[in-house]
Amino acid sequence: MKLSNLIDCDSDLDILYLSEDSCDIKDNTLFFALKGANFDAHTIIDEVIKKGAICIVHTDDIFNKQEGIYYYQVKDINKEMALISAKFYDNPSSKLNLIGVTGTNGKTTIGWVLKELLNQLSSCGYIGTIDVEYGDKVFHNHYTTPKSLELNKYFNDMVNDNINYCALEVSSHALALKRSYGLLFKYAIMTNLTFEHVNFHGSMGKYQEAKRILFENLNSDNIAILNKDDATYQDYAENTNAKVISYGINNDADVMAKDIKLSKDGTSFTLKIFDSEVLIETNMVALFNVYNLLPVLIVLYCEGFAFEDVRPLLKNIKFPTGRVQSIDYGQSFNVIVDYAHTPDGFEKVFEYAKAIAKKRIIAIFGSAGGDRDREKRPVLGEIADKYCDLIILTLEDPRTEKVSDINNMIKKGISNTEVIEIEDRPSAIKYALKHANKDDTVLVLAKADDDYNAIGNDYVYYEGDINIVTRILKEMQAHGIK
Repeated sequence: MKLSNLIDCDSDLDILYLSEDSCDIKDNTLFFALKGANFDAHTIIDEVIKKGAICIVHTDDIFNKQEGIYYYQVKDINKEMALISAKFYDNPSSKLNLIGVTGTNGKTTIGWVLKELLNQLSSCGYIGTIDVEYGDKVFHNHYTTPKSLELNKYFNDMVNDNINYCALEVSSHALALKRSYGLLFKYAIMTNLTFEHVNFHGSMGKYQEAKRILFENLNSDNIAILNKDDATYQDYAENTNAKVISYGINNDADVMAKDIKLSKDGTSFTLKIFDSEVLIETNMVALFNVYNLLPVLIVLYCEGFAFEDVRPLLKNIKFPTGRVQSIDYGQSFNVIVDYAHTPDGFEKVFEYAKAIAKKRIIAIFGSAGGDRDREKRPVLGEIADKYCDLIILTLEDPRTEKVSDINNMIKKGISNTEVIEIEDRPSAIKYALKHANKDDTVLVLAKADDDYNAIGNDYVYYEGDINIVTRILKEMQAHGIK
């Protein structure tokens, strides 16, 4: 593509590739010189030119410019990367039915379930916390929402593979950093807003403003699906040009779940959707997953899929790994692994545990993210204290902090519950499983299938909570321990 078609210039340079990675340069590359917290790509511009870059998009002044290279200085490189990459790939988001999902909790489940159901009704890609998937392709994802250059490339590939829909998790970081700038969403879903990422945004107000960007950029042809039970509803409804469809359980909404019946193995409820009512039965468990399922059903309804075709699919939804995942090897107690690591996530998974528990609730969690959101640590302790009979504090991504220091902050919120500290996480999990009695419920929280622990400035290999629980339960089973 001619450079003049990508930026406002009269150059006829032929751009064949885009990159922001100095290790991924080909002939005739347009290179974005990004400045991050730990690295400034302005320092390696000459190196990327030697590798084949012919256009450099940059923010800082460059004094030693080379002949034959086009230098394009901009104020906001993240915005420019979003615009240029969209043009390079011929605005692929406009050729998909793009569904954006934002909020503190629930993004992954909603995006994943949309992908699972739409792939049985049509075809759908998914981009989010778990990975990137479309058709038979699966790619590792470094961020919840990839950078705009990656996003537009993925969208273009989906279009070329005849994918009709894409469910995209849109994080507050992505919105603030303009990773999703210029994308054309057909639907935008808001789950909820609870305490998280204040270390990045600076305040809960700024966090809410970042999420609002997704809805501010919608037009009258789009649909904003907003949670009527969340405090952000009025703000986001008033600050979007899109058609608003509300959902909820407690407050009167366009779409509601009524007569909810929860069990260990599934959920049923009456779905009120505008002027109709229909019985929904699903293998999704816990009240918070009713909230997660409602916006999914709204999308399917708006897309014209008949509920007689949808309802049977809801009974056998394949869940994302580590989301209220029950692990059963014949033991006499419940074991649930969940990714919950925020106050809202804790509250919801503990509410579910309380609903199914016959006896004690034992929880294993840890440092709530070293170097981040220190304010939530005693809040996590307070929530666990409200529901648990035993709390085991352990290592959980401490980064540069001491595990004991972080856990001391968590313990400030605990006043009534017995607390045991076992820093080695596999040992902590083993202790909980070995000391669980019949009809107890053990919750292993936060890491799920993560294969690392962030310790110091390194990512250290970790077996993963799911694998550890599975291994120990199998060992117990082999020894006849119930």
